[in-house]
Amino acid sequence: MEEPITNVLEKHGKDITSEFINTNPDFDFNSFLRSVRSEPLLEIHLDLINYDRNDFVNLSRKAKAFLEATKPQGQERNASIKCTKEQKAWEFNVFGSGVTWIEAK
Repeated sequence: MEEPITNVLEKHGKDITSEFINTNPDFDFNSFLRSVRSEPLLEIHLDLINYDRNDFVNLSRKAKAFLEATKPQGQERNASIKCTKEQKAWEFNVFGSGVTWIEAK
């Protein structure tokens, strides 16, 4: 049995994965980030194994932007994506910019 992605990495901060992937048009992710600005560490853990190329590219670029965006002083951010080698090749720059790759077995 494959280990869940949340068990692959040690978690120390607030997991905001569900908010990150929220597609509700009434949900504003930037407003949400302002509401958790006092959290010392925010983390997202994405399992994108079954995503098509277009959705994979969009979410992986969004994860990269999450890491690179201006954040409150003292806050750290982590992002990880579980995917295949083929998917990783679609957006290799994302993984070179701080997003952790978890290889799908």
